[in-house]
Amino acid sequence: MPQEMTSTVPRRLASVPLPLAGESLHSWVEHVAATYEIGRKHAMSLLGLEVENSAGRRLAYRTIQLTTAQAANVSAATGLTLDEVFAMTLSPLYVDDKGQRIPDLWINAGGRNSFRSTKVLGGVCPKCLCENDNRWPLLWYRRWSVICLEHSCYLVRECTNCDAPIQPWRFRDRSPGLCTGPMPASPSLRRPATVEHTGTRWCGKPLKDLPVLRTRDRVLLEIQAWLNTLPLVDGPGQECDRAAEDDFNVLLKLVSWHAEPRHLAGADKAVREGFPRRTRSRKATNSFLGLGMAGMVRIAGQLAICEDMDEATRWLLGDEEVDSPRPYPDHPWDDNDIWLFLMGSQRLQPILKLSLGPISYEKLTWRRDL
Repeated sequence: MPQEMTSTVPRRLASVPLPLAGESLHSWVEHVAATYEIGRKHAMSLLGLEVENSAGRRLAYRTIQLTTAQAANVSAATGLTLDEVFAMTLSPLYVDDKGQRIPDLWINAGGRNSFRSTKVLGGVCPKCLCENDNRWPLLWYRRWSVICLEHSCYLVRECTNCDAPIQPWRFRDRSPGLCTGPMPASPSLRRPATVEHTGTRWCGKPLKDLPVLRTRDRVLLEIQAWLNTLPLVDGPGQECDRAAEDDFNVLLKLVSWHAEPRHLAGADKAVREGFPRRTRSRKATNSFLGLGMAGMVRIAGQLAICEDMDEATRWLLGDEEVDSPRPYPDHPWDDNDIWLFLMGSQRLQPILKLSLGPISYEKLTWRRDL
């Protein structure tokens, strides 16, 4: 009797929805599941993506790091080319001198491609979700994505019903377009006796129904347009673009320490009102919610495009602090901060020297010389 033939290559699906331009793998797989009216885990299995547990978390990982073997499985099941599959991920498209793809080479460069990148979206545009059937682009995973250029509106970072951040890896099975935050507590302290306790209740608000706030801020629109031109993944010939993004991330960190509402002159009123006043307790850029990140991106973008960095330093820090720089002991920075500052170009040395203070800057210089 002949032995039973086994293969790890998935069977070709009868019908596959094509990915939208710039769509993320997470979004596309969710749409495939909705098309076949099956769960997320079942859809991933049909596409040849290994699923052990927590399909949402695994799908987030695949959106960041997809191996050549996994991409080949998706290609065999759908007919998409490897380039089309990798274009939906943050996995670098490394090739050799002959133009051949280097298999399974993935580098976590500067923390760009990490699970943290896909846990919380930079924001969503409700109009885009409505027009594209709850499908979202890879670009929204970048924390500096604050504006939808197509609809000239701010991306929504939290659900307005429950205030929970929008986390695609937590989307409930077969409901990628619904908020997964906990249902807000009832104003009544007592639950009616007729209501049976069924555990945690989910918000379930459709993300496409979130309110839209339009912008008339031309400065921020231009900054967002420039940021959108930066490549989402590493690859050959992108050194200049990567250096520009590295500098921008350094400036974002400095802005989170030093920015004040006075730096938002000309910004939309909602951004000025939503920007927190300067406080030494602001330790991380990820702590800026709502329109706070839009204000940060606007300030960091203005610093990035300024030709005179000395002038930019005085504008950010104020004449008083530039004349008498001092360290910030209540802002202890760890190794992640050190590596972030080390990625800054020589152009940023004046603003780093004055914003960090002499002691911290000497520490940074020592690490750079190692």
